[in-house]
Amino acid sequence: MLSLNTPGKRGGISKALDPLAFQCDLDLWFDDGSVVIVAQETGYCVHKSLLSRRSPVFRDAFSEPTSSQDGASNGSRLHMYSVAQRACDMKCLLQAIYDGERYLKHFEPSIPFGVLSALMRLGHQHQMPDIVCKASCHLQTYFVSDFTKIMGNSEDGVPEGVTFAFSDDRSADVIEAVNLARLTGENKILPLALYHCCQLPLDNILHGVTRENGDVMYLSPEDTDRCLRAREAFLRDSSKLLCAILSTCPEECTRGSACSRCFAPLSGELAPCLPNYLVTTDVLAPAGRRLDDLRSCSPFVRELCRLCKIVARYQIKSHTWESWGGLLKTLDLSAVDLGIEWLDCDLF
Repeated sequence: MLSLNTPGKRGGISKALDPLAFQCDLDLWFDDGSVVIVAQETGYCVHKSLLSRRSPVFRDAFSEPTSSQDGASNGSRLHMYSVAQRACDMKCLLQAIYDGERYLKHFEPSIPFGVLSALMRLGHQHQMPDIVCKASCHLQTYFVSDFTKIMGNSEDGVPEGVTFAFSDDRSADVIEAVNLARLTGENKILPLALYHCCQLPLDNILHGVTRENGDVMYLSPEDTDRCLRAREAFLRDSSKLLCAILSTCPEECTRGSACSRCFAPLSGELAPCLPNYLVTTDVLAPAGRRLDDLRSCSPFVRELCRLCKIVARYQIKSHTWESWGGLLKTLDLSAVDLGIEWLDCDLF
């Protein structure tokens, strides 16, 4: 929210600028500007009329009456407003207001996550839904609601066409993505953001993640419980899949009983490493990667015939689609309640 830089009054006041009170940001210091917004120790000289047109919060703050002696029109005095937001976040919002779509385009295809976060948070605070929506659309290129966009890239499970880049604190980013969805109602990003939170270490889920700047990103108690329950369900499903793979040898196997003999010792051999390697919460991982994990744990898997390997891959893919189809239920979410379309598929 906008607030006065002097206590005890609402709205904005005009006073002679003190050059020692803040540092001017030359990127957003217009000679014909009519108002100075100060965030932390940085000042932005911008146009009151433009900001008022774009945001009812700015408009209401700028419309507060000021004393007559502060209303000098000779350009020697400017209305000054201090804001509680960080300077870097306020600069993102102001640049998006002035530059429009060009602001984010010059970052593509690697828009910093922090920029999108700032636009969604401040866009929401200042009642600018267009800015919130555009920033959310970029997050939706990763936190998708259509699994075919993930399955199209079988190498690493990352959707094709992602237009932003996570920060060095990726764990904090995925938690913040959940909170951004909750704050703004941009619920399309919520299911997969929660899913990625389920992949975090338990300590991060329970106690949050501290960024380098000291900010702590943490889930709400409700979403913490939601992720803990979902993790248990993912582990159970992963274990069932593994048992199905290890107990199966198709009748059409080209090696007859040879592959059956390969399957037989797997359960006992792999038992010590199942928790770390194969029974996983990442039930949406690409089939190729999960089969590689299985191969790395056991030399027997590498000896399977081509058909048995194909059947194992099919089982993994089928299980992955089933996991996607049931993801909302596992996370205790409803597409109707979220107001989103969840693109399910019965056959990959």
